[in-house]
Amino acid sequence: MKKEFFNKDLSRYLPSEINQKDVQVAIRQLSYCSTKKARSVLSFSDAKKLNILPLAISSEYGREVVTVACSKNYSLDLENEVKYITGRNVRLLPITGEDLDSAIFCSYSGDEENIKNAKEKIIYKESKSKKYDLHFRDFNNSNSEINFLVSLVDYAIAKKSSDIHIIPRNKGTYIKLRINGELYEHSDIICSQESHKILANRLKILAKLDINKSDMPQDGSFVVDVLSKEIKIRLSTMPTVYGEKLVLRIQGQQELFSLKNIKLSKKNKFLIEESINKKEGLIIFCGPTGSGKTTSMYACLNELATKNLSIVTIEDPVEIEFTRAEQTSINNKLSYQKALKSMLRQDPDVMLIGEVRDKESAEILFQAALSGHLILTTIHSSDVFQSIMRLKHLGISDSLISEAVKLIVNQRLVPNLCNKCKVIDLESSNLLGFQVLKASSCKYCNSTGYFDRGIITEILKLDSNTVDIIKDPKSIKNTKSYIPIESDLERLLKSGKIDLLTFKSYCYEF
Repeated sequence: MKKEFFNKDLSRYLPSEINQKDVQVAIRQLSYCSTKKARSVLSFSDAKKLNILPLAISSEYGREVVTVACSKNYSLDLENEVKYITGRNVRLLPITGEDLDSAIFCSYSGDEENIKNAKEKIIYKESKSKKYDLHFRDFNNSNSEINFLVSLVDYAIAKKSSDIHIIPRNKGTYIKLRINGELYEHSDIICSQESHKILANRLKILAKLDINKSDMPQDGSFVVDVLSKEIKIRLSTMPTVYGEKLVLRIQGQQELFSLKNIKLSKKNKFLIEESINKKEGLIIFCGPTGSGKTTSMYACLNELATKNLSIVTIEDPVEIEFTRAEQTSINNKLSYQKALKSMLRQDPDVMLIGEVRDKESAEILFQAALSGHLILTTIHSSDVFQSIMRLKHLGISDSLISEAVKLIVNQRLVPNLCNKCKVIDLESSNLLGFQVLKASSCKYCNSTGYFDRGIITEILKLDSNTVDIIKDPKSIKNTKSYIPIESDLERLLKSGKIDLLTFKSYCYEF
């Protein structure tokens, strides 16, 4: 039987029967406890104003009762206010206030009904205003395209999406959202080509781009205010035969982790800590786009920030705000080479460089690594073997690689099974001789069977004893200083974090 805690109707309990401990465990996912019926009796604006989240409506003694989550420090008049607005009896469920703010936003903004209603206004109603405000939330504008855009971005943020794709096709515009690394497409047409142009112009104005140039790619960014926090959104436009494809990268969603909570294995975590604590040399992270390389590098910086070191970053652009480092963004006037040369004159202890792109920047990096700096960077390659080959293609000699590079970390993010509905895979368990779990389906994971992602890493430690590896990278797997990615996959499979299908798909990738 599937365990679906968030589908329970909490309002059926009497106040004395509510298991407060169980509820508090689930506070982070409180938004999944809220039902559409309960939200229909209280508007989003009233919920924010009163700082409450309607959870469910039940019938008791012939009257409807609405159960609402509220702050522990709620006012004595709150019950009467909610009763007046909803016209129903009220049961209050006090919880932690900080989590409540997020749950209110996610419940209302994450409701697909909002996007559906906003979409219908684009298709069936005339826009009353063509003027654009420079602020994302243009409250005085009745333009249906602008209101749809606000609903779409809020929905994506509520669902913890990393990207929004707005794609023009011959019959109209479609949207896709990337959530936990997977791209989900909305099956219906969102708007016409004419409305698509209005959406594109609105986004360009926010990102300070040229609305008259639709035949060339453009990049920009703007800021969205959500829950008293600024979330930066990068806009990328690309001309297609049916109009401009628009991709919005939601950057403020990324959290600043430490090495303790990015879920590395003990051995891999020890190797990374050992390398960064030497405070010199080059540590390279590789993997595809969206594999968490930047998150891992900032986790290392977070560890080093407590050691009274001068830390600087050079990125294109800066993705995570880190107050304990001086961060520089690359632009048309400032290249990686210029930024690197200037930054080295300021004698930093630790440098995070977004990417090794060309021969000149690679040579500067290696010289800096050999002169007593600790440098974290990324390189485009599929595994540690390809990383070494890539450095050679950039003109870096074998001896320089063996002297400067201390660690190469190749990583991927794999989908974790949903903790609320995963079930035992009897066939695989019997085959392998230990318990294996598999995906099921519930409201918590949007019926996908997966929730969140875990990290798997392939690591190669380089020192004076591994010079031969540089000369013949194919011998990597025969050295004791190499940890294959399969060891992480096996660990996650045995701990019930992933299923056999995920295990096989990522093993075959290597």
